[in-house]
Amino acid sequence: MEKLREKNILLFLVVFVLLFIFVFLAVTKPTFLISITNEKVNRVYEIELNEEFNPTIEATYLKKNITNEVIKIGEYDNTKVGEYKIVYQLNKFIYKMNKTIFLKVVDKEKPIITLNGKDEVYSCSIQSYQEEGYNAVDNYDGDLTDKVEKEVTNNMVTYTVKD
Repeated sequence: MEKLREKNILLFLVVFVLLFIFVFLAVTKPTFLISITNEKVNRVYEIELNEEFNPTIEATYLKKNITNEVIKIGEYDNTKVGEYKIVYQLNKFIYKMNKTIFLKVVDKEKPIITLNGKDEVYSCSIQSYQEEGYNAVDNYDGDLTDKVEKEVTNNMVTYTVKD
């Protein structure tokens, strides 16, 4: 009888300890934050060509820094315009936390249109204007001369090109 009572007490203690551990783990969830220059990073982040994306990652559990346990999944190429998916993952005990960032590399530098010939051209009318040619160059797309649109109005010639 005494042994049965000891077994019941032992079983009760084991169940109590396991329950305590489960509740403790459920209440003490890790924290996980991604930021850049003290601003919280949203799900979509935009950088310019050749710009680096170096977020600050902070992860803690029970006031202990566990940032080194965060795994980065995915890469990006800051020399190519496009959208990239990067997942930061933290697995701690029963917790599996993911933070996904869609990184967009964009070209914000405008193309340059250069007119050939003299810097200033004077003409009595737009009909007598003699164009000497032009070219358009972009830092990312290269030569855009064939995409230049020319608009002639009453007294002006306007050249535009879209990046």
